[in-house]
Amino acid sequence: CYEKGEGGGDKSGGEKTDEKKESCTKDKTQAVEEWYKKATEHGDARAQCNLGVCYEKGEGGGDKSGGEKTDEKKESCTKDKTQAVEEWYKKATEHGDARAQCNLGVCYEKGEGVELFKKAAEQYKKAAEQGHAGAQCNLGVCYEEG
Repeated sequence: CYEKGEGGGDKSGGEKTDEKKESCTKDKTQAVEEWYKKATEHGDARAQCNLGVCYEKGEGGGDKSGGEKTDEKKESCTKDKTQAVEEWYKKATEHGDARAQCNLGVCYEKGEGVELFKKAAEQYKKAAEQGHAGAQCNLGVCYEEG
């Protein structure tokens, strides 16, 4: 809702008044800092995967100027692929999240070495078995290229 700016509020298309306020405007900072992080504390795999995506892309959360962090300049989700993989995608895959398995596979595939390629194929297979179309395609490429 906060990440995409969907949900809540009036859907009639009329002019917004005090009675017709949109309750869920797009706010990636709020999505990350408040809701995804709360949901991950309860082991929610979808939120763990979403938080991984935010860290992988460096989206969601405060100032990105690189200056000293203060209360006004929170930086909750800077681009950090290591944190995306090691913390969030892995946690989500432990709960069987197909999207996280595919994302983790992509991260492994972009790494170097045969071991990472094998790990990528393992994650693609797990996600493919759950019907994730992207993972099925990626797994096919793995088999084709060896």
